[in-house]
Amino acid sequence: MKNFFKKNFFKFVFVAVGLGFVIFLNPRDFFSPAREVFYLFFYPFEKSASFFSWKIADVKNVIFSINDLKKENEMLHEENLKLTAENIALREARKENEILRQELDLSVKVDLETESGEILNRVFSADGEYAIIDKGKRNGIASGMPVIVGGGIMVGKVEDVFENSARVIFLTHPQSAIGAVTDENETKGIVKGDYGISIVMDMIPENDLISKGDKVVTLGGEKISRRLFLGTVEEVMASSDPLFKKAIISSPVDLNKLRFVFVVKNSDYEK
Repeated sequence: MKNFFKKNFFKFVFVAVGLGFVIFLNPRDFFSPAREVFYLFFYPFEKSASFFSWKIADVKNVIFSINDLKKENEMLHEENLKLTAENIALREARKENEILRQELDLSVKVDLETESGEILNRVFSADGEYAIIDKGKRNGIASGMPVIVGGGIMVGKVEDVFENSARVIFLTHPQSAIGAVTDENETKGIVKGDYGISIVMDMIPENDLISKGDKVVTLGGEKISRRLFLGTVEEVMASSDPLFKKAIISSPVDLNKLRFVFVVKNSDYEK
């Protein structure tokens, strides 16, 4: 019985292979009608399979494109952050170089002995604002020395000195009082802070000439060099004392943006 099935199986395989070979060779197009029926039957399935294979390929390409765009955006974002940081560093370096250049120009233009200092901290008190700089007694800094920027623009003076630092009060501070004179008419007065927010030239004799736009410079005195620029007259107004008048002074320096200053260690400056 087993031999019977074994022989018949080999016969079936032989016949099937033979038929397949004959259909494949298709002698004299004998099997063409059968082939056409076969193709017509399977063509829609083949077309759908081809369509879906292309769609799957498109979806795969879209997914890969999205991943590539995401990676590219991340790289561009990181590059943008890097460039932003570099630009900030360049701007800071440019500012420091400009200040150093001004210091060099100062030593050439006028006979001033200066000590550069960096503002470490700003403190707001009931009296007004003051700053701590990184230079002190070891650098030859003394109380009362004027503090300037640029080629001789006074912004304050040293109030207290410590071994490695000093406290500087700005011209807007109420305790800051500087003898001043107008460059045009030699009108004298006292420049001081007004409530910590503005600069006023007070004690101007009522009959002395002073007008909007006049330049105000230091009068000079102990440790204060002569003719350091303080600001420009913005407005002239009456004082509470009828014998005097006062003027609002506008400084060319934005005190809130100061980072580096120069302490004048001698007092022989004359424009």
